[in-house]
Amino acid sequence: MDRKTLLILETSDIGCKYTAEAARKLGFSPVFLADLRNYQADTLEQLRRETVLDVPTTDAQHLYKHLQHRGMTGIAAVVTFLDSRLRVATELARLLNVSGHDPVCEKLKDKIWVQGLVPEYSPRTLRLSSQTSSDCSATPASRTRATCCSHLPRHTPAASA
Repeated sequence: MDRKTLLILETSDIGCKYTAEAARKLGFSPVFLADLRNYQADTLEQLRRETVLDVPTTDAQHLYKHLQHRGMTGIAAVVTFLDSRLRVATELARLLNVSGHDPVCEKLKDKIWVQGLVPEYSPRTLRLSSQTSSDCSATPASRTRATCCSHLPRHTPAASA
């Protein structure tokens, strides 16, 4: 039986080897679509051991045309584990008429939205602003610091400084 191709859009620094192994165990032939200029060291070495199409990955239409030009067939699905490529992977799967991420997953790119889902597991975040407040001193640096510190919990050393 011929293995179907699983297109994997880019990879994390530690994910290439394990993603390829998992794809094979599931019966797929992994093919990475990756811009190799963005990789170095162990990750680049791992990618070079796999089937890789060295291509820019920020535009689904470009990827679709690239795959058509190469005459690739037997594609079963498109996946990515990088939030920066969720939209591209979803769109490419749609263009190829194959399985892919549910478009709702694109929301995971929005870190504020994700933080709102699980605020109890999200670290406090500093938001720097140049807006003035009546309790801030006159210098711009201290206004920024005061605005920043107002978002910290009161028990931190920075809040009492």
